[in-house]
Amino acid sequence: MNKRHEEIEREEFLRVKRRFPQARLKADYNREIIDIGVEIPTQEGVWILLKGEQTNDCYELISPGFAWFERLETLDDVARTLYSCRESS
Repeated sequence: MNKRHEEIEREEFLRVKRRFPQARLKADYNREIIDIGVEIPTQEGVWILLKGEQTNDCYELISPGFAWFERLETLDDVARTLYSCRESS
């Protein structure tokens, strides 16, 4: 991982952490094509949040049941998706 990627990862993680305080960096994501991989633990299990070149610089959210939600442009979109899925389960 180069310095620029470390900076991008750090900045993005801080944004995610402000929105989802329980979030933690995912240890095993492909840093060559993904800028950030984050785990968001909830009562239902761990959600995975990805963003980077592979996701067209949008967020992708993966539920504990492996449902994929793509092209989420903002963390508000991520939060709405996460909370609406949690409410419907």
